[in-house]
Amino acid sequence: MEVAAEADAMVTVFGILNLTEDSFFDESRRLDPAGAVTAAIEMLRVGSDVVDVGPAASHPDARPVSPADEIRRIAPLLDALSDQMHRVSIDSFQPETQRYALKRGVGYLNDIQGFPDPALYPDIAEADCRLVVMHSAQRDGIATRTGHLRPEDALDEIVRFFEARVSALRRSGVAADRLILDPGMDRRLVHGETADLAPTGFGQQVREAMDQRREHHIEQRDATRNRDGRIFYRRNLLATLREREVARAGAEMAEGKALPFRAAKDGESVSGKFTGTVQLTSGKFAIVEKSHEFTLVPWRPIIDRQLGREVAGIMQGGSVSWQLGRQRGLGL
Repeated sequence: MEVAAEADAMVTVFGILNLTEDSFFDESRRLDPAGAVTAAIEMLRVGSDVVDVGPAASHPDARPVSPADEIRRIAPLLDALSDQMHRVSIDSFQPETQRYALKRGVGYLNDIQGFPDPALYPDIAEADCRLVVMHSAQRDGIATRTGHLRPEDALDEIVRFFEARVSALRRSGVAADRLILDPGMDRRLVHGETADLAPTGFGQQVREAMDQRREHHIEQRDATRNRDGRIFYRRNLLATLREREVARAGAEMAEGKALPFRAAKDGESVSGKFTGTVQLTSGKFAIVEKSHEFTLVPWRPIIDRQLGREVAGIMQGGSVSWQLGRQRGLGL
């Protein structure tokens, strides 16, 4: 397995919101629906790209939660964030909860078991969300303290796991660019010890990729390194990187379209014919064309039914509030 260090690779910041009283991190807990909604909105406001919502804890001492209770916990939050669903991740290994989240149109599914149930794959393949595939030494239930995996074998096991799981998902029709691989916590559960990244092989490739990305940001003056080696990144760097990627993609597409590209700014009206989509590192974008120019705006599934038609909306906070037919102000 190779890890590529792309110079312009994007980093996505996940804010963690746990709707359960027995989560690891006290500050992430919000047990009442109103408090959860307020916390999620604040996370997005201050810079999180995605809010990762956990309706149940998954550590070894966690109490089991039924799928029905998980759905009951997340439903009010999804109702409140209906115009920001592409920025919501649901952290659950329960297929019933996952199917509910898919129907609600969330942007991410996060599974600590790495999506082991093939019966779910057709639903996943038909969706457009990204999948956080976590390595797991077990195949069902909450995490356990397992002794069968030795620390020195952990990295080989992780690589084998991802090769098999990615292959299974790809064969089921899931595009590779929808998959996010998470090595997970299993190595911390082996006799209570931590297995660091190995100095060779996969671990070395990960280290090198991270080092190259840091150096690139420093060269581009997006980050600075002080005397003690600490690295500080520019304010709003993620938004800046996203804007650069969209501008670069637009310029490349302009050559083939014989139309100039113009980036849509926050608060600006967007109108024209919806002619297709393009997948970038920072997400999927809709192509909106006028007779004299075109732009790229964040895509959502509901706009697909407008392909080839005139659309109009307003850019708001990294998404578009579409005005489609009689549905006014449909935030997406």
